Amino acid sequence: ATRDEGLAVQRTADGFEQTIGVNHLSHFALVLELMPALLSTPHSRVVITSGEIHNPESPDGKNGSPPTLGALAGLASGAAFNMCDGGTFDGNKSYKDSKLCGILFMRELARRLGEVEGGVVANAFSPGFVPSSALFRNQSAPVRALLKYAFNYPPLATSVQTAGLFTMHMVLGHEPGRASGQYYCGAPDFVKAGEAAGIGFLRGIFRPEFAAKQPSAEACDDQVARRLWELSEDLVGVKFKVAEKLKV
Repeated sequence: ATRDEGLAVQRTADGFEQTIGVNHLSHFALVLELMPALLSTPHSRVVITSGEIHNPESPDGKNGSPPTLGALAGLASGAAFNMCDGGTFDGNKSYKDSKLCGILFMRELARRLGEVEGGVVANAFSPGFVPSSALFRNQSAPVRALLKYAFNYPPLATSVQTAGLFTMHMVLGHEPGRASGQYYCGAPDFVKAGEAAGIGFLRGIFRPEFAAKQPSAEACDDQVARRLWELSEDLVGVKFKVAEKLKV
């Protein structure tokens, strides 16, 4: 991601700000379109890729403007929004906001799926910081070199191969198939309840773990999740049509 205040906003074919359009609204529309197939297929799972950058208390979340959707004034204004909260465009913050949207979407989806028969589970996860991926292709050459040679080591960084294993675990693993509405991550971000700061980092060196973790306070706000869902439905023109399958 890059920080792009003052630059022209790039948009999708539907006119949405590109980062939110690609990272949230397209996924939202796809999942809702697939819902009949998901509900009719045993043991279906929806896995949303997010990241610790969604959390304003995380190191990446503190870098630049913190992620927040505010009152969602931007999305409420229609397809020509620049930022979810209605603020001035900031590419770095928009990326963070898109990952926050992912967890809020997942939690509201899990809540709604809990009201219907079908057994579909929904979870989100962080694949970790993967500097060897193409995510940083728009950064300057010095920054790319710094990421490659100074930060591309565990537990600070995750390889593309390990990120792939995390993804496979979310899709096929036993625990993510039993739970719904959970956020998973690995070292160094995964911490246990009551654990002192830095222990997760040390454990990531000697015995890394990948497990459920409490996301940020805003990511756990049910009212924000429901409002984001409603606005997303309006923007993409797709509804969650499973009323006929509601439990009685």
